[in-house]
Amino acid sequence: MDDAGVAATIDRGGSKDKIRAGWIVGCEGSHSIVRATLGLDDPQATRPLSEARSLLRGLLCECDADWKLSRDIWWIWQSMDGFCGAIYNDFTDKWHIQALDLEGYEPTLERVELLLRRRSGISGVRLTNAAWVHWGSFSKHAATHFIKGRAALVGDAAHTFSSVAGQGLHFAIEDAVNLGWKLALAVQGAASASLLDTYESERRERYENALERTRWTERFLTLPAWAAKAFWASLYFVGRRFRSISAIAIKQGEQLKMMYPGSPLSRQDSTQMTPRTRAGMHVPDGLCRIGGKPSRLLEIIRGPQADLLLFTGLSPTRETIRALQKLEESVGPLTAYVRARYVFPSQAYASEAGMSDGDPRAIVDGQEKLHGAFGITRAEVVYLRPDGYIGLRGGSLDAQSLSEYLRLIYASHLA
Repeated sequence: MDDAGVAATIDRGGSKDKIRAGWIVGCEGSHSIVRATLGLDDPQATRPLSEARSLLRGLLCECDADWKLSRDIWWIWQSMDGFCGAIYNDFTDKWHIQALDLEGYEPTLERVELLLRRRSGISGVRLTNAAWVHWGSFSKHAATHFIKGRAALVGDAAHTFSSVAGQGLHFAIEDAVNLGWKLALAVQGAASASLLDTYESERRERYENALERTRWTERFLTLPAWAAKAFWASLYFVGRRFRSISAIAIKQGEQLKMMYPGSPLSRQDSTQMTPRTRAGMHVPDGLCRIGGKPSRLLEIIRGPQADLLLFTGLSPTRETIRALQKLEESVGPLTAYVRARYVFPSQAYASEAGMSDGDPRAIVDGQEKLHGAFGITRAEVVYLRPDGYIGLRGGSLDAQSLSEYLRLIYASHLA
């Protein structure tokens, strides 16, 4: 690797090719060759599965099951001696089965089937054609850096989790989306000098947060058998009377609410807000109209570009519209990367601003769903990152302030 790019030898199932590329991204799992080659292995990685096997209490497998349960539901069954769960994996066309096993038996399909029958009450279910059966893994690590020179790490190559928590795939997708738009700008020469650094700072923060949220699971599953049984029985007793254990588990395991409140790309310069739409949070969806047709905000912003939403407020004046038009003009050099759209409370206000019913720049928020979701009554500018997160909320309608923020993302000669 040098300042201009990367040279790599690629093994294509036996035939080796030497290639030259501007960048290399290691997406090849927890035993990443890219990570090892770059010298980014974590020296403090926790003990491997083989050393912790005697402590593990969770069985996992993917297999076929001869039942007629819905494939659109995450099934969870609870009993005094533990729980079982099953969810259909559309990618592998098999059922993913989880079973708490406080006795610590060997991981076999027969053992999983026995626990499943006992806890689900479906005594006739048979499990066959297992793709794999193993203990839940507590091996976890994070590379010392997620990005170095012209190389980056994504997914398990960058970090691994306890397999019982199940966030690995979701985190990998979030990594790829976060890195993707930033790397695309860098490749095009349109990124600021510090933009790629935010990939590591944002994703490492999320990794540390996820570890903290799932440590209770690991602690429970590594308790001595007698302690684990007593703890589960107590949890079952309390959960059945006050709150479903399933609901607790789902709430704890859910990792869809990613946020970047501490990121340098998250700037809250507006006093208008709701708890769910501050800078750094994912943009909410909402019904609206654009181009004379019904739509939704998440459909409108779909694509690789960023979006600048120019909210007019609920009672826009001509002065407000002129101020927003100046903001639109100020981002003219960025039109290849940023789409500016006005958000009007009605088509009448859009028409007064000179935009017809079919103008693609005008989003008509006739039911005020979008204004309400963002907590907006007065005019405001909202920058939406290409990955769907709110970057800036600005209430001053000042072109200089907007330009200063955009320089955090785009090369200075563009803004």
